[in-house]
Amino acid sequence: MASAGTALRQNLHLKLRTVPVIMPSLLAKALKAARRQHSLTIREAAQLAGVSAATYSRLERGQRAPDVDTLLRLTSFILSLRERARHR
Repeated sequence: MASAGTALRQNLHLKLRTVPVIMPSLLAKALKAARRQHSLTIREAAQLAGVSAATYSRLERGQRAPDVDTLLRLTSFILSLRERARHR
């Protein structure tokens, strides 16, 4: 039996596959804003997001579009920073 998290992840994969283009510039702005708001270096943000510093840097500059798994990790990262800020 699949866990609720696994089911949600599979559902998100299906939905994201139907999106023809992920806008790298929108993601780049969100990543940069989140990182700066929390005074993180690219290396620190990358570690928290579960990607390499080089990948994070390219994503933040809009030079790379993430695959589905990376997009899910980045989304979780941004949401966790927002949650952390709410509890300060």
